[in-house]
Amino acid sequence: MPGGLISPDRIPFRAIYTLLREWFDTSPYQDEVFCSPDGARLPPAGRPPSGSCGPAPSPPLPRSSAHNSGLSHSTACGPRSLPAVSSVSPASPRTRSPPPTATPAPAHPPTSHPSSGPRHGRTTRPRVSLKTWWPHLTSGDHRLELCIGALLVHQTSWRQVEDALLAMDNHLASRGLEFNARDLAGLSPGELEPIIRSTGFYRQKTRRIHGFCGHVAREFGTMDRFMAWGRGAGAGPFGDHLRSLGLGFGSETRDSVLLYAASFPVFVADSYSRGLLSVLGVPGKIKYDACQGIFEEGITREFPRRELAMIAREYTPAELAHALPHRPRGVDVPRVLLYQQFHAGIDELGISGRWDAFGEELRRRTRRTAGEW
Repeated sequence: MPGGLISPDRIPFRAIYTLLREWFDTSPYQDEVFCSPDGARLPPAGRPPSGSCGPAPSPPLPRSSAHNSGLSHSTACGPRSLPAVSSVSPASPRTRSPPPTATPAPAHPPTSHPSSGPRHGRTTRPRVSLKTWWPHLTSGDHRLELCIGALLVHQTSWRQVEDALLAMDNHLASRGLEFNARDLAGLSPGELEPIIRSTGFYRQKTRRIHGFCGHVAREFGTMDRFMAWGRGAGAGPFGDHLRSLGLGFGSETRDSVLLYAASFPVFVADSYSRGLLSVLGVPGKIKYDACQGIFEEGITREFPRRELAMIAREYTPAELAHALPHRPRGVDVPRVLLYQQFHAGIDELGISGRWDAFGEELRRRTRRTAGEW
C-alpha cells in the first residue's frame, strides 16, 4: 500500500478513470480470473491461485480505508452493495454477494427489462458495461425500480434484491396490476413481506417501500410527476425532500437516486470511493461530504467540457436511454455519465479486492513513486 500521503488536488483522476475502464472488463465478476492491464492473470481476491470455481468470499476494504476513514463496509452504495440500515444508507447492482461489510452493488442483471412475455424467471445476462451498470429488471418505471432497489439493498446482497424485484413484478402481474407506485402502495404488508423476506429486515423495508410508494402516489400520482417536480426543485432540495421522508434515504441511497434515477450530476461517495482515497494516501478520516467534494472537484478539474462531450458521444441511443431514465439538461449529461462510470468502476474494484495491484499500476502509469504517495 502506498507509503506516502497525497494532497487531494494531486490525485490523477484521468489516469484512474482510464485504468478503471480497463480493469472493469477483466473483473472477476465478468470472468473467473482477474487480469492486470499487462495481461498477467491474477486470482480474484479470496480465490486460490488455481482459479477454482465457486462463489468467492467477498474481500474487505483496504485496512487503511477502514482505519483512516472510520468506515465499515456497511456504508458502501450501488447495485452490488450491502448498504446499512442507518442514516448512511447505501445503494448499488451485480450478481455476487457483496462484502459482508460493504454495500454501490450487482453479477449484473439484464440491462433492460423484458418487453413482452411472462414477467418471471431469470434471463441470460450479457457482459456488463460501465455505461449501463445499474440494471433494469422489472416491467415498470426504471426510476421507481431504482428507488426501491436502493431501499432493499440495505444489509443484503444484490442477488437477493434482484430476486425480490422480480418476485414483486411477478406478483403484481398475477393480480393484473402494474409495477407502479400506486399498485405497490396498494399491496398489503402480508403480501409484500413474504416477497422481500430474503433481503432481511423485511418488515422495516416493507414499511419503507409502502411509505415511499404511498407518498409518490398520494402527492404526485406518478413517478413522472414526482421526478419532474424533483428536477424542477434541484438536486439539493430534492435530496433534502427524500431524506425528510424518514424512509431510509441516507447520504448514499439519496445520492444514488439523484444520480441514477433523477440524472443529477451528484457523485456517490460510498465506502469504496473513500477506500480508494485511503489507498492513494489521502490523509485523515474521510467523511462522506469531503470525499464527494474531492471527486467532484477533481473530475471537473481534469475533464474539460470538450472531453466530457466526447465521453457522452461514446453512448449509443439505447445506452443513453438506460443511463438517463430521466433526461437531464444537456449541460449535465456528460458529468452524470462520467460520475456513473466512476462510481461503477470503483465499486467493481472494491468488490475485486485488488486495491494494492491497482495502486501499483496507477503509480507506474503516472510515474509516481511510493514515496510520493
